Amino acid sequence: MVLLAVQSLACVLGLGWLLHCAARRRAADARLPLEPPVPDKLEPPAGDYPALEGHPADEIFSIMAEFYPDHYSSYSAGALDSAARRWAWDASCAIYDARFEIQELCR
Repeated sequence: MVLLAVQSLACVLGLGWLLHCAARRRAADARLPLEPPVPDKLEPPAGDYPALEGHPADEIFSIMAEFYPDHYSSYSAGALDSAARRWAWDASCAIYDARFEIQELCR
């Protein structure tokens, strides 16, 4: 009987510890910004490039930061080659265009 009570107490304490850790992790995650800030120094890929037309750079870079965080950090550090920069830009422009079309359809 005593063994069962000790086991129950251990389970309750273990569950309480797990809930405490989960609450601390959730609180730490809530303090993180939802979207990383876009630095002012980022520039679109250089050259005559059709995807550059009609796309606001600040919105494209925020999309890149949201959907491709690894590429965005490499892009902002200047660590991507030109092909990877253009791929990241194209993919972000495609998301921007899709969002625009969805907004138009919902009107």
